[in-house]
Amino acid sequence: MTQTRPHVTFDSRLYRRRQKRRRLVIVNKMRFIVATMLALILLSIIFSYITGNFMSVASTNQEYLEITVVPGDTLWDIASQYNYYNEDIRQVLYDIQNINQMTSSTIYPGQVLMIPISK
Repeated sequence: MTQTRPHVTFDSRLYRRRQKRRRLVIVNKMRFIVATMLALILLSIIFSYITGNFMSVASTNQEYLEITVVPGDTLWDIASQYNYYNEDIRQVLYDIQNINQMTSSTIYPGQVLMIPISK
């Protein structure tokens, strides 16, 4: 004697209705806010690191113009002549002195100076 099993079909709609949805309850609101903020900060750091934008790198691709000092030139005149960005002339003088490793503003005919022409 063989037993026959009844044919049963699975209806997923009935199964879903029978399951009760568990609702999430926030017990401590402050802890939830802090944890969410920390998670967002951590995710943004990870994303920035992966994409290569973690730290902004200063651009060192500054262009220079080499000029040769002629008799009668002063550092002030040279700085005002090559002040393309209308900066304070004292700042331009300071930049020229730093680039050329000068300790004073004294220049000599024939001296070659590097003048920054880009920011």
